[in-house]
Amino acid sequence: MSRAFKTFQNISSEDFKYLWRDALIIFDTNALLNIYRLPEFAKDDFLNILSDEKINNRIWLPFQSFLEFSQNRLSVISEQKKLFLRSKILLKIVSKSLITHIIIYYPK
Repeated sequence: MSRAFKTFQNISSEDFKYLWRDALIIFDTNALLNIYRLPEFAKDDFLNILSDEKINNRIWLPFQSFLEFSQNRLSVISEQKKLFLRSKILLKIVSKSLITHIIIYYPK
């Protein structure tokens, strides 16, 4: 069984260096869509790494991944905007509640 799932085994540091230096990098749809779910700094770091010429000439994007990415991209962006707005609303509620509690329990 271990021959069938070599990717789940620990690899040597030499093999790890080889993979980062020479391996083909293939993205699936979720890897691409998750870029929209990353914090801004992480997204920038990720895209900067991919733009490095040592890596970008080894990237391969299967047609199916690109097709699914194209079909789902706008819904993921919309989902992220909704999450952001919900978080913003919750922060306002918590902020008001905190101020109310401070006024009640710690009057001047």
